[in-house]
Amino acid sequence: MKETDRNTLVSIVIPVYNGEVYLRDAIQSVVNQTFQNWKLYLINDGSTDGSLVIMEEYALRDARIKVIDDGQNKGLVTRLNQSVEIAVGKYYARMDADDIMYITRIEEQVTFLESHPDVDVLGTSIMIIDNNNDIVGSDMYTGEVNSFIHPTVMGKLEWFRSNPYCEWALRAEDMELWSRTASKSKFWALNKPLLFYREFGVPIVKKYIQTQKTLLRICFRYKRYEKSCFWFMKNSVYAIIKIIAYMVFDLFGRTDILISKRRRIPLTEATCLSKEDLIKSISSK
Repeated sequence: MKETDRNTLVSIVIPVYNGEVYLRDAIQSVVNQTFQNWKLYLINDGSTDGSLVIMEEYALRDARIKVIDDGQNKGLVTRLNQSVEIAVGKYYARMDADDIMYITRIEEQVTFLESHPDVDVLGTSIMIIDNNNDIVGSDMYTGEVNSFIHPTVMGKLEWFRSNPYCEWALRAEDMELWSRTASKSKFWALNKPLLFYREFGVPIVKKYIQTQKTLLRICFRYKRYEKSCFWFMKNSVYAIIKIIAYMVFDLFGRTDILISKRRRIPLTEATCLSKEDLIKSISSK
């Protein structure tokens, strides 16, 4: 391990597949963090657009940024497990290539984890943005939870190494992980939004159905996850209904209705971040 790695407290990971449209904002929001003792791993998953050029450009500017590229497309789950193995430091932080960190995200999560050593994984609330970086909503997570918005999490690196992502849990690898580990872990979430989470549509039918199929596989393994038979039946029915509903709405070109029905707990106006906060997070000046 290099000397600089020994001194790193937080490893931040961004898996990238054809993310050139929003990637600069994502990386810049890491560079702009008030907490600076981090190492950023940009893992290229066989991108065919200009993502790799952007990643290498930032790596040349900042020695804390490391690009991982093997020219192959192996999928998100494989890349997440790879990132956990190569990460250094005490804490491991997730990030997606199309999201934006608020400038105090890493600082606030580190401060909380350092003062609450019993917490294994820490998430945050979110501000929801569209493809134009306009804020369109919010979602609150707070206190002891059993799931998170995946790119908001930071946790003990050793916890992630002890609990790898499941290879078959395609498009729901986070839900599988939380379901498998909740009974033996301490999860917490901050009610303050520390991530601008990009959401400007619903997945295409194939991807959405894959997500629900994975959730059904989780349901059928309910004993492994220490869930009840009632939990199995309720969530299995929900997954099947969602598959049918999505297919029907897609026939009429109205999948936009489904996204409007997603369950959200809006943050109070005093808690919400502003467009100015977003601009500050991605400013290169």
